[in-house]
Amino acid sequence: MNLRLALLGLALAGCFSASQRREEELMQDARQFNDDLRWGRWDQVGSTMPAEDKRLFMERVDLVGNDLEMSDYEVKSIHFGHGSSEATVTVAIAWFSKRDPTLRSATLEQHWESHHGRWIVTKQRRSHGDRFPLVNEPAAK
Repeated sequence: MNLRLALLGLALAGCFSASQRREEELMQDARQFNDDLRWGRWDQVGSTMPAEDKRLFMERVDLVGNDLEMSDYEVKSIHFGHGSSEATVTVAIAWFSKRDPTLRSATLEQHWESHHGRWIVTKQRRSHGDRFPLVNEPAAK
C-alpha cells in the first residue's frame, strides 16, 4: 500500500513539475541576474541576454566605466505569463556615481522568456525613478 501511495505521489509531482520547475528556476535566475548586476559581474549579466542585447549592454557598461557604484537591489515581484514560459520581474535598484555620490533609485521591469530550457532577459525598462545608465531608453528631450 505504501508503495502505491509513493508511486501516486511521484506521478502527481510529475504533473506539476514542468511549469513549477521553470518558475523556481526563474526565481533563482532573476535573483542571480540582479545580484550579478549589483556586484558588477557584467559578463554574467550579459550571458543571460540575447547576443545583440548583450552587445548593447556591454557598450553601456564601457561608457559608464568605473564611475557607477551599485548600492542595493530587491526583487519586488515576479509575475508569470501563460504556461510559465515568460514572466515580468520587477526590481528596485539603487546606485550612485563616484563623481556625484547622490543616491539614485529606480524600478526596473525585466521581461524574461524561457528558451530551450534556459531563462533569458529579453527586455528591460525603467518604470519609475531615476534614469539608470545601464538600461537603454530613448534620449531625454
